[in-house]
Amino acid sequence: MGIVSNGWRSLDIMYEELCNELSQSFGVATLVHARKTNRIDPLKANQVEALVAGCDAVVIGLGN
Repeated sequence: MGIVSNGWRSLDIMYEELCNELSQSFGVATLVHARKTNRIDPLKANQVEALVAGCDAVVIGLGN
C-alpha cells in the first residue's frame, strides 16, 4: 500500500495513525511512503515508479 503526503501541515500525524490502523487492523505488511514538496507540484517520476512497483493501492492527500 502506498501513502502520499501532499504537503499539508499536520498531515504526518494523520498518516501515522492511518499507517498504524492499516497494519494492525488490516494486516498491511508494507507501506511505501512518498512526499510531495508542496501540494501543487506533482510527484517526481522516481516516486511514481516506486509506488507502481510496490503497491496495489495508494492513499493520496487526506484533507485536514
